[in-house]
Amino acid sequence: MPEYRATPWLIEYAHHPELASELEDLGLVPAGCLVLDNGHDLSLEWSAAYEQDIQRYFLENAERPEPILVTPDGTVSAEVGDWYGGASLRVRTLLADGALVETKLRWPVFPPWPKRMQRGRRLTDLETEMTRHCARGRSIVVADGSPAQVLARHRDHVSEAERERTTVAVPLRSMDDVENIANAAFAHAQQVETAGLLLVGVLHVVGGLLAVAALLLGWLVGPWWLCLFAVPVVALAWWASVPVLVIARRWKRWRPPFPWVVQRRSRILTPGA
Repeated sequence: MPEYRATPWLIEYAHHPELASELEDLGLVPAGCLVLDNGHDLSLEWSAAYEQDIQRYFLENAERPEPILVTPDGTVSAEVGDWYGGASLRVRTLLADGALVETKLRWPVFPPWPKRMQRGRRLTDLETEMTRHCARGRSIVVADGSPAQVLARHRDHVSEAERERTTVAVPLRSMDDVENIANAAFAHAQQVETAGLLLVGVLHVVGGLLAVAALLLGWLVGPWWLCLFAVPVVALAWWASVPVLVIARRWKRWRPPFPWVVQRRSRILTPGA
């Protein structure tokens, strides 16, 4: 699975350096960059599920560094990136109980979807897509406006989370901490996506069992035309896969919790460490 790795400050290779400069003007300090490392798989075969122009975007931007800036006290990190031609800004704070607080600048465009998922797009919206990895121990909100407004919204977001969870923000010590948080969040996002796929798998199993039941009833008990119900049941289960997967994005109860709030030994930071 791809992983983030920390690199030195490589602003000359990054998208939207003007956004990083604006964050510096607001008092944040350059800390380094994050690169999503695809390991030995440079083919990005998974991108074949997308339209050709999106595949080209993935290939052109694979492993491009994303600048990381932090507040002087180390409790806030800001990640600057590109979102299909527009600026992307994600601000994070880790709390002492392992919870992750995130504030995102609203995406300029709706994210591209795999071709087979296109028919489900009307069942969701931009806000849902941006917060679909929100779960117990991971709070995500969307902010509009300038970097200053995003940071202000994040400060309010952190204060709300601290009061709700009766805990405090933890300062980051190095880019290693930023890297570990990014990888934990990335792995958690994969777990959330897998939970949706498992739900679709359950749908397929139920559909298969109903189809088998219809065949057995028609064959052993009768009347014979009960067997005909097997075909529409299987077809319905297949057709419903995409809508169920998309609608499940709204069901927070299905999402696994952020691991650092349930696995205390996995936390990388403690207050005052």
